Amino acid sequence: MSDLASKRGSHIGSPRHPIRLMVGLQLLKHSSNLSDEEVVAIWVESPYWQHFCGAQYFCHNFPIEPSLMTGFRKRLGESFIPGLT
Repeated sequence: MSDLASKRGSHIGSPRHPIRLMVGLQLLKHSSNLSDEEVVAIWVESPYWQHFCGAQYFCHNFPIEPSLMTGFRKRLGESFIPGLT
């Protein structure tokens, strides 16, 4: 996991979203064959998906803007998680 942490970038600027949330959303997106917008919308409605992504309590708000998922995938790169483009 230390390699994954190094891909997150520096701590300058706005705080990063939890790695469990970002990776969990990517896995749910890939396994359900959904778009970034769809996976974030379903996350809001599903306590199971929220728990999978590390949420302590049910949340009624979007966890992230869907466009942030694209940036996260670009930072990881195709070689890190093949097929998650």
